[in-house]
Amino acid sequence: MKSGAPCCAGGSCEPKSRYPVQPKITISNKDWKQPASPASPQFNQGCCGANSTCCGPKNTASPPFTYSGANLAAVDFPVGGFGAGNVKIAGDGTIDKYTILNQPAECISFMPNNFFGISTAPTNNPSQKQSFVLQSPETYTTENCNLPTTEPAHVPRGSVKRLKNLPGINSITLTGKYPIANLKYNITNFPISVSMEATSPCIPQDVKNSSLPCGIFTFTVTNPSATESMHVRILQSQQNIIGWDGISDCSEGSNTNWGGNINTPSESSTCSSLSMSTTNVANDNGNMNLSGIKSVNSNVTVITSAKDSVDIFNKFVTNQDQSAKNASASSPSFDSVSTCCGIVQSITLAPSQTATLTFVLSWYFPTRTLTGMGLQQWSKILPSDIGNRYCDWFQNSADVINYVLEKYDYLLDTTRLYTETMFASTIPPELLDSAAGRVACMRSATMFWTNQSCSLNYGSNGCILGSEGNGCCMLNCTHVYGYTTLMERLFPSFAKDRRISDFVRNFDITQGKVENSIILFSSFILLLINY
Repeated sequence: MKSGAPCCAGGSCEPKSRYPVQPKITISNKDWKQPASPASPQFNQGCCGANSTCCGPKNTASPPFTYSGANLAAVDFPVGGFGAGNVKIAGDGTIDKYTILNQPAECISFMPNNFFGISTAPTNNPSQKQSFVLQSPETYTTENCNLPTTEPAHVPRGSVKRLKNLPGINSITLTGKYPIANLKYNITNFPISVSMEATSPCIPQDVKNSSLPCGIFTFTVTNPSATESMHVRILQSQQNIIGWDGISDCSEGSNTNWGGNINTPSESSTCSSLSMSTTNVANDNGNMNLSGIKSVNSNVTVITSAKDSVDIFNKFVTNQDQSAKNASASSPSFDSVSTCCGIVQSITLAPSQTATLTFVLSWYFPTRTLTGMGLQQWSKILPSDIGNRYCDWFQNSADVINYVLEKYDYLLDTTRLYTETMFASTIPPELLDSAAGRVACMRSATMFWTNQSCSLNYGSNGCILGSEGNGCCMLNCTHVYGYTTLMERLFPSFAKDRRISDFVRNFDITQGKVENSIILFSSFILLLINY
C-alpha cells in the first residue's frame, strides 16, 4: 500500500495499538519475592536464560499434550461454553484474557488480580505456615516480557509485578486435552501435593450443557505424610470486571468504565458465593459469580473486597476471610477503579489423605449488540440486540451456579468421559490434538449463538452466527465452516442451523435463488463430503 493512503497515519501503515508503548524491562531471577521462613527458598524460579540449567533443561521432549518449561510460554487454554465466551488458563497458572463480554474478537487485555493461592501448616504447629501464589515465572524472560501484547508469549507487566511482591512457585506442568486442562504445581519441599483441573462442560450432542457460561476449577490436594495432619487453604481471587467494555486497557487496575462495583456474599447448603455487579446503571450490562462448592470436610469462606493482588493475598494468609452469612457486601468502588474478591476453601488432611476442592466461576452478559459487534450493516436483517442463547435459560450468573450444582456429576463425568474417549484414540498425537482443538475454536469468540427471539423466522432456537477469523469477515462465512466435518459430528444441530442459513434464511424468494453463491457452493461441497 502506498504511503499517504487514507488508512495510513503520517505515511506509515503500522497498526496502532490500543495500549501505550511501554519502556523495555530487564528480567532477572533475583526479581522474585522469596517466601518467608520456614518455607524453602525458591531460588530456581524462572528467567535463568536460554542456555542455563538452573531451571532444568530447556525445550526437552514431553509426553503428548503436556507442556512445561519454555513450552508454556504461549499457552492460552480456553475455558467456557459454546456461544458464551471464555477465560484463558495461561502458562504461568493464572486466569487471563477474558472474552466473556460479547466481544467480536479474542481478548488480548491483561486482567489484574485473577490467580490462585495456597497456604498450609501442620495442625500441631500453625506457625510453620507456607503460602504461595500458584503462579510460576519460569517463562518470564526479558524477551517475552518485551513482546507486543498481540504476541502469544507476551508476559503482562502485571504478572511480573505480582511475583515481585508475592512468592510464586518453581514450575508448572500443564497437560491440555481439550476441553480439560490439568495443572501440576511444583513447589520445592512443599509438604502437600497439589494439582488443578480446569474445564467447562463439553458433551457431544448436548448443546445446552456444552454452552454454559462457566468455568469449573477442581483442586486435588494430598497429604503424603504418614504421621502428620496438615491444614490446607486454597484461594481463588477474582477481579470484579463489571463495566469493562471487553477491549480497553485495565492492566494497571483502573478503567474509565469502572466505578460503583460491589461484591455481595451469599450462602446456601451447597456453596458459598460472591456476586459481582455494579451500581453504575450506565455500565450495568451483566454480572459474575464466584462460588466454592461445599464438601463434607471443607469450610468455604469469602473475602468480599481487596484493592489488589497483594492486599487479597495478605488477607488470605492472615485468615481475614469469613463465612458468607456473616460477611457484608463491599462498599461501591470509586470512579475508574474496581475491587477484587475471593473464595477460600479450607480443609484438614489426615495423614495420607486426598481431597478435592472445587470453585465455579460463572458469568451473565445479556447485551450483544450489532454496534458492539461491528455489524451495523446487517441492521435490515438482524435486530439491534441479538443477545445470547444462554440468557434464555438463566436470569443471572447465580442461576448458572445453581444449574451447575444441580447437574454437577453429569456435567463433569460426561465431559471427562468424552475427553478420555477422544484422547484414547490411536491417531497420531499431533493430528489428534489438532482435531480435538477445533472444538475450542467453536467455543471461542469466532462463533456465537443468538437468543431465542433472534431465530430469523425459522424455529425458536436462536441462530448460530460467526466470523471467518478472530473478529474479521463477519458474518457467517460458511465456506470456512465447510472446511471441517467436526461440527456436524459432535453438534449436528449447530451444523443444521448453518445449512438452514444457507438455504432458507439466505434464500431470496423474489429472485428464486440463494443470495450468496459462495455460500451455496460451500454448502454443496460440504454435502458431497458428508455423502
